[in-house]
Amino acid sequence: MAFTVYNHTFLPSSCGDAVAEYWSLVTDVTLWDVTCQRQVQISGPDAFEFIQFLTPRDMSRCAVGQCQYLMLTNQDGGIVNDAIMLRVAEQLFWLSPGDGDVLWWALTLPSFRLQVTLRQPYARRRGSSRRL
Repeated sequence: MAFTVYNHTFLPSSCGDAVAEYWSLVTDVTLWDVTCQRQVQISGPDAFEFIQFLTPRDMSRCAVGQCQYLMLTNQDGGIVNDAIMLRVAEQLFWLSPGDGDVLWWALTLPSFRLQVTLRQPYARRRGSSRRL
């Protein structure tokens, strides 16, 4: 078995014969390890305003329980990352980016006095949560 480092996590990159893996992907069912795709939880009274600040996509029509594909952009409109966003509750969102340190990027953004908390929803380590 071969591994690579992806988003600060060891990720299996091969389980044997690459040709056999390809045909298994094309004709059968495959199982993928996606633990390296870390979620970011955004919560608090101003969570919706913060999530809208992260993306140019209009999030007002995203109901609780729905997902949206969105681009995370910087102040100049450049793409920082893409993600699937789940609206868990009115003021609770989970971002599932493909890779990158989206949590750390979001923590560096100006909060404009918004009351939000950013963290990994399943993190056990101290220091992975910060209220802006």
